[in-house]
Amino acid sequence: MSDQQERHDQQGRSDRHNGQDQTNRQDSQHQQDAQQQDRDSLSGQDNEEQKKRTRSPFRDLLGIKEEHIGEGTAVLSMNVVTDLLQNQGVVHGGAIASLIDTGIGTAVYSTLRNDQHSVTIELKINYVRPGRGKQLVCKSEIVHRGGTISVGRADVFDDENRLVATGTATFYILKSLDNR
Repeated sequence: MSDQQERHDQQGRSDRHNGQDQTNRQDSQHQQDAQQQDRDSLSGQDNEEQKKRTRSPFRDLLGIKEEHIGEGTAVLSMNVVTDLLQNQGVVHGGAIASLIDTGIGTAVYSTLRNDQHSVTIELKINYVRPGRGKQLVCKSEIVHRGGTISVGRADVFDDENRLVATGTATFYILKSLDNR
């Protein structure tokens, strides 16, 4: 086979391979678009139901608010108020830990069926700097979702977008205790 024929054969194989790659990318993009449409089609009522399932008196006591909930993700905020400060004038570590626990828990809840509930079975926090400013924001995501165990991570930022703390949590998934 001549060099020219060999190059022509290689080019043909490459063109077929590239065409297949492009088709695979298009299929993947169509699947992603369909999944996004499914998420976008959730009604306000579904969002309200999600908020109702994740609401708790303790969360309200700390003033934790939901900014965004996605499939396996959550962004929560907590205003820095005097009642949350420790004696040095910075946010108490327990309040930050609660924000992380609640953030990851909310991300977990976004993956549960209506007949499921979850409870924290492990929580680890690394404090990076004192919590100061007017508001702390917690960005959470699920890194593993199994049948009975879910693991998530979260980062807390101050209002200057500096990392305050990072944490991980493990949640046990069980049948709901009641039908709230």
